[in-house]
Parts: sequence; C-alpha cells; structure tokens
Amino acid sequence: LPLYDIGFRFHLTTYLICTVIGEVWHLAGFNSSSESIMVVHITAISWGFGLLIHYIFYLYTRKRTIAGLEKSELFE
Repeated sequence: LPLYDIGFRFHLTTYLICTVIGEVWHLAGFNSSSESIMVVHITAISWGFGLLIHYIFYLYTRKRTIAGLEKSELFE
C-alpha cells in the first residue's frame, strides 16, 4: 500500500512540536540574550508556509487515489 500520507503527518507533528518547544523555551527564559521571540515566530511562519504547500500536495495526491490505492495499481 502506498504510504503517501505518512510524510505529511510526520511534517505536521514535527512542526507542532518544534514550534511549541520554541515558544515554551522563550517563555521559560532559556533563550540567549541575542535571540528574540521574533526568530521563533518567523521560523514558525516560514515553516508553516512550507507545511501549507505540503498539505496542498497531500490533498491532490489523496484525491487521485481510491481508498489509499493508486488507480493505476488497481486497474492494471
């Protein structure tokens, strides 16, 4: 079976974990003196844009399959 959605789920989970850890790290005061919270926010926004593109490709791929199987694999 094709596992095209595992990559997106991994990407989403990694994004959420890293973003939450970055925010908590700053709230707890563990950041360096030269690091602002804007660095975390800009990273989350740029990574989120990449995640949005990945989600669009995920939806396109999911739409082209039948119950998780490629059409070409079913009808050959």
